[in-house]
Amino acid sequence: MTTRTAAPAMAAAPQEGTSQGTVLIDTQHDNMVHDAQLDYYGCKLATSSSDRTIKIYNVQGSSHEHSATLQGHEGPVWQVSWAHPKYGVILASCSFDGSVLIHRETRPREWALLHAARHIHESSVNGIAFAPHEFGLVLAAC
Repeated sequence: MTTRTAAPAMAAAPQEGTSQGTVLIDTQHDNMVHDAQLDYYGCKLATSSSDRTIKIYNVQGSSHEHSATLQGHEGPVWQVSWAHPKYGVILASCSFDGSVLIHRETRPREWALLHAARHIHESSVNGIAFAPHEFGLVLAAC
């Protein structure tokens, strides 16, 4: 028998002067959640997990809907990072398996793998971040 423990992720912080509170999202990951990042506009939430997946949610106010599950890593996914929207809806992820994957939303709810950098480190890739948009579409991984 498999027990499913879904980890919640915080999607929005309370804003000063409003009655809206924190929004909790049941990520439906099968293992520990390591990162949760909102995109530039705060409309998409990406979560990464030890279950080797990335889950994408559309967030609007206090409501949310699961829109995609991205796969491709062979180990726990430590971190995700959104590119600036001037480059499209692009998400990078890094993993224990030593890889960096870059996905793009081609149509709503449809994602394509743009680039897979496998074994770029001898061990885990623990962090990932896009540079400010003024420097172009530049990604750093460590």
